Amino acid sequence: MVPVQVRDGLYRLFCLGLENPSVSSSFDWVLACAQSEGPLRVAQALRGALEQSGLFAAAGTESLAVKEGLSAFRPYLRDRAPRYRRVLASVPEVAALGERERALAIGELLFNQGLYFDCHEFLEGRWRKEREPWRTCLQGIIQIAAAFHKLELEPDARGGAAELLEKGLARLSRSRDLLGAETVSGIEQALREPLEAVRSGGLRSSRAPRLSWAGRSKA
Repeated sequence: MVPVQVRDGLYRLFCLGLENPSVSSSFDWVLACAQSEGPLRVAQALRGALEQSGLFAAAGTESLAVKEGLSAFRPYLRDRAPRYRRVLASVPEVAALGERERALAIGELLFNQGLYFDCHEFLEGRWRKEREPWRTCLQGIIQIAAAFHKLELEPDARGGAAELLEKGLARLSRSRDLLGAETVSGIEQALREPLEAVRSGGLRSSRAPRLSWAGRSKA
């Protein structure tokens, strides 16, 4: 299960890292803090972003600690922090792309790290700025990410997840001219088995296969 408050806080911290590369190392601190039972000293340059995440509170003049009530989610922090760190480490590689291409690339990086909520939220911001036919294309990717996040939140919500996957794939099928026929066919093939498993109730993991819609396959 996904602790929603922690999920949302980590996404806020990720967005701050995108805006300010000097903050990207905050996830190293998050990992260290999640592995420690007590407060840890934090560099002043990172303190503001960490506090803005809503996950950490002051513990002295130079230290922060996981907020009271969130300590039970240290395993979740330990699992997620390295994923965000890997995504942020790859962002400079796509910095020279146009706005849409960069958004698609970052969304793909997030998805392939299993950060489905973050992929959904990040691409939704781009979707709001787009017009057709790109709105349909982006909505298809967003629905696929939402399907796997739904399974994280509610492992038994197979009907809703299957419906999201079906709708997302249908929208991508209409986007072959934008993403390329080979790219869309690759996504359809990769999701064929998971979709059938969701429909039948035989899906053993909410982790999706790796997908490529931006011409990138590593993260």
